[in-house]
Amino acid sequence: MSRPSQLPTLALLMTGSELMSGDITDTNSAFISEQLLAYGIETKEKVTVGDELPLLAEQITRLTRTYDMLLINGGLGPTQDDLTAQVLASCAGLELVEHPAAKAHVLAWCEQRGFAANQANLKQALLPQGCEIFADAPGSAPAFYLTINGCLVIATPGVPSELKQILRRQILPYMQTHFSCQQASPWQRFLLFGIGESRLQQLLDEKLPAVKTVLDIGFRAAFPYVELKFKPQQGQPPAAISEARTALLQEVGDYWLGEQCTQMADSLVQALLSAGATVSCAESCTGGLIASEITRIAGASAVFPGSIVSYSNSMKEQLLGVPAELLAQHGAVSEATVTAMLKGLLQRTGTNYGIAVSGIAGPGGGSEEKPVGTVWIAWGNQTQQHSICLMIRFERRLFQELVATISMDLVRRQLRGATKPPAYLQRWLAQSPARL
Repeated sequence: MSRPSQLPTLALLMTGSELMSGDITDTNSAFISEQLLAYGIETKEKVTVGDELPLLAEQITRLTRTYDMLLINGGLGPTQDDLTAQVLASCAGLELVEHPAAKAHVLAWCEQRGFAANQANLKQALLPQGCEIFADAPGSAPAFYLTINGCLVIATPGVPSELKQILRRQILPYMQTHFSCQQASPWQRFLLFGIGESRLQQLLDEKLPAVKTVLDIGFRAAFPYVELKFKPQQGQPPAAISEARTALLQEVGDYWLGEQCTQMADSLVQALLSAGATVSCAESCTGGLIASEITRIAGASAVFPGSIVSYSNSMKEQLLGVPAELLAQHGAVSEATVTAMLKGLLQRTGTNYGIAVSGIAGPGGGSEEKPVGTVWIAWGNQTQQHSICLMIRFERRLFQELVATISMDLVRRQLRGATKPPAYLQRWLAQSPARL
């Protein structure tokens, strides 16, 4: 093919009945669009179709007559409902034939795994006559490409890990040689916590109008965070870009988790490492979620020796030393209990900082005095311990996730020198402000 002078218009066709039924969530299209956009190629249309030949043929014919490039994801496997190769051959008016290189790949793939290829495996070598494959496929089905109605059609496997490897290592380099595209200024992405989209928009409009003339800015909700992204507008001088970036990050600094942080636990672990400090958790209503989030981070063992999940009152007594009479008088969800949990935790683990949580995640278990959504959080060190009561009326899973994130943020902020709870907690305050 000759090399077009302009960037192609692009459409995505996501295939699979499991996508239509909701059995599988489509994350591949977002990944494809993000990767191609970095090269200036914007997805103009996305279509999702089940495993039905007439519907697939209808969409392929329409899309190849409308766009310069069509990327099809899914339908390259060994089963009878994997129809991509068959329908592409039909739409192109080509025979479905055994592709020698694709067959060699399937045979080698099976041999490496200790079994002989059967007819179902070899089905993946039946491709439209004259198409080209991308070599070194990570899975059993190679990606391939051909031209239909003057449109470049690339068929890719639906397995996310396979798609990512093929796209990055083979398809993107191929497109750089086929189209006049070079990697554009990449979006810089940062996670914020404690501010919503509407408040963030208001903040940018009121305090940073000049920044928006230098940077393209966008954001999206990604519970419990907001993702802020920006990139330089074309033609902006480096000095202006640097100044605008600094102003933007300073303005959102109270909510920003930090460079390269993908979740609150990242930011907390980095803060603890910088301070040479450790943290432990005493969890009731979160059931170990805080500990799980922290231990997902590589290197967390340097700052996190462990946690105690004290879900029942008896475990609070046995593992944390919470007095039975205190529990009887105040209940598990109370300031007295989480304060005692925190003190017992710090005494038993010897960590510099601790987090203790006890609440009513629901949907049952609440009362008029302590309705579902009530949670007490205590945090601090041996000399400065704080507590706060919040009312978080979310369904159980979201309640636990938000409580875990808030709890980690409170310790992170204390490490930074904060002496009172952050202002964003005002919306969830259930009782008087925290005692500090």
